[in-house]
Formats: sequence, structure tokens, C-alpha cells
Amino acid sequence: SSGYTPVLDRFGENISKQIESGYAMFSGAAREDVIDQLIKVIGRPARNGAALVAPLGSGKSSLVYALAERILKGGAGAGNLAYMQIVKLDANHITSSVGENLSIDQIMEQIFYDAAHARNVILFLDEAQLFMDTSPGSVDISHIISQVLEQTKMPIIMALNPVDWHTFGTTKSALTSQLTKIDLVELGEEQVIRILEDFALPLEAQSAVTVTYPALKEVYDMAGRYVTDK
Repeated sequence: SSGYTPVLDRFGENISKQIESGYAMFSGAAREDVIDQLIKVIGRPARNGAALVAPLGSGKSSLVYALAERILKGGAGAGNLAYMQIVKLDANHITSSVGENLSIDQIMEQIFYDAAHARNVILFLDEAQLFMDTSPGSVDISHIISQVLEQTKMPIIMALNPVDWHTFGTTKSALTSQLTKIDLVELGEEQVIRILEDFALPLEAQSAVTVTYPALKEVYDMAGRYVTDK
């Protein structure tokens, strides 16, 4: 059982429910060690905020989806996080919904209140730098996040690129000191092929095609040759 979360439901995207309904499949096969580390960090009774730090396109979001799938299965591999729900917050969606009666701070405070009192929610702040931008017209709720990490036991995962993590380490040290940094390194060929093999299975079922291993190897080689910016 869990608490009633009307504001969180309105502004958050429950990726655990998406996985339950078969909306998406995300492989954690190549990053089991990182998922284990993440479960250990956010499953702690205190200082349970994690920062996934890697360049754009490194698979931070996919890793969190794989984490959600692991947690839904329960068992020893999920630790004390078994069956909890991971809800993703999108800064652009939240800011576009701000009306005349509610400020961004009030909305975020209510979101965090809902999540904390539900007692079964892990919050995921994708592109977390968008929640801590100090430029005019942007959103900076770093003080609220810091208070939540300090005063509640609710797990929070933030995805950041290395440049922003370094910047916030100087400008928002009170917040970054409450987070455990987890780096995502670039995967090697063998690991990438394992992920492609997992994605090939639903593709074969949906499209009535057969994906061969040499085809996956060719995808890897051609991506390295032509998609050099990712």
C-alpha cells in the first residue's frame, strides 16, 4: 500500500508502471555492477541521494529504467527497495504548467511531499541541471532538494553531465555534498553487443524479422564509424 499522490501523478512520469505494462524494455545486462552500486546508495537509511554523472547519450536514463525493472522483480537483488516505484520528473513539463496561483517552489514542495509520504517512491530527476539553473527565467530548486535529502528518507536519483557536476560542486556544494557520485564509463564492444542482443528480441517479435549476430556486430562497427558524436 502507498499514500495518495495527486500532484506527483500529475507532474511525474511513473516509469515502473510503464515497464509493468510492457511499454518498454531496458537492458541492465552490461551495467549490473552500476545497478548494484546504485541500489546500495539509495537503499541506505541516510544520505541516500545518488548523482549519475556521464555525458549526454551515455545511457543514464536507460540505466534507471533497468533499475526500475530490477526493483519490480523483488528478491535479494533489489535489496530493501523491492517493489518501489521510480517516478521521473521533467523540468520543462513542470515549468510549463506553472499558473498564476502556484509558484514553481510550491509545486515542487507538493511533489516532494507526495513522494515522501507515499513511502514507496524513488524520484528520478532527469537532466537535473534544468532544476538548478540560475539564469533568468529558469528554475533553481536546489535548496528544496537539499532540504528533502536532509529531512526525509526518500531516495533521489539525479542525472547530470560532468561539466554541470563540476560547476555545482563549486556553486551548490551544500547539495552535492549530500549526493554520492556514480560515474558511467563508456561501454566496450562486448557490453554494447549484449545490450543490442536484448533489444533485438522484442524487435524480432514485433517486426517478424530475424536479427543475426553479424548484423549486430555491423551495427556496432558502423555506429563507431559514422555516429562519432555519440
